[in-house]
Amino acid sequence: MIQDTNIVYRDLLDAYNELIENDRSILAVRKNLQNFLTCSFQLTQVMYKEFPRRTSEKWNSSKFSGWDDISKLFKEFRNVVNHEPPLLVKFDAKHFFSANKVYGYSNSSVGSKISSVEATYETDPRSDCIPDVSNFKIITINIDTDEISNEDAELDHIEYKFAFIPTTDKTKELLNKVGNDDLFELAKHYFKTLQDYYGFYEKSAQEHEFALKSTDI
Repeated sequence: MIQDTNIVYRDLLDAYNELIENDRSILAVRKNLQNFLTCSFQLTQVMYKEFPRRTSEKWNSSKFSGWDDISKLFKEFRNVVNHEPPLLVKFDAKHFFSANKVYGYSNSSVGSKISSVEATYETDPRSDCIPDVSNFKIITINIDTDEISNEDAELDHIEYKFAFIPTTDKTKELLNKVGNDDLFELAKHYFKTLQDYYGFYEKSAQEHEFALKSTDI
């Protein structure tokens, strides 16, 4: 017999894969994130109903020792989805140029003749695409004369990320505490926690079921 928790866990797995694999649309990321948060909530809710049915005891999620600040962050964003303003994400890009020195950017860094410049793009939360970041231009400095160069820097590569936008004081506090706003990096960490949590639950349920059968003999 397939347990309800197993069905919801597989729904959660699908939601996680949809989130991680579809990163070419602001709207898709927001929708998939909301679905992922909903499935993570449903997992524990089903455990509360299923565990007593299987073991005649109550389920206590706090017995799982793997919860951390990232877990608290996702729980708080789940509350945002249900009760607060819309869940929002931003699109950040880091451009790497073949240039020794960049003009006019305080958020740039230089190493091995590659300069990096970070930029946040204004995006419509309902946009079905991501911003075009390929035309980003910078002014470079001649490293020998320290004067502005007339030559455009050659773009080496671009790295981009989707990041949480805190819309409540609590989410802002937790994001600062975690020290990372990269949505996908945080989701990967949280999903690993949920995998461990589901394994902990199933092991606990099976042990209690075995104990019940033993007393019936």
